[in-house]
Amino acid sequence: MLPVEGAKPVTKAKPAATDISLIDGVGPALTAKLKAAGYATLVDIAGLTLSALEKLDAKLNLKGRSMREDWIAQAKELVAGANPRAKIDQKKAAKVKA
Repeated sequence: MLPVEGAKPVTKAKPAATDISLIDGVGPALTAKLKAAGYATLVDIAGLTLSALEKLDAKLNLKGRSMREDWIAQAKELVAGANPRAKIDQKKAAKVKA
């Protein structure tokens, strides 16, 4: 599947900041769905417009979850090197950076 129209390129992420599951609320099942839809990295999510995210949300039947959980902002923060919002993901990110 091709990514939803409207994605904008974002600068390259640090290797430790590419794990899409670091977005709060994105677990293994949702990670697999996102990858199948063409979104495998945080850069992919960070580059989305709100309109494109809404289309992706509808395509994956997420019922607005991606907007409620502010995926674009989370992805941009993570690409920039910020710690994940969820404490459990902070531990996972620390292991990746080590």
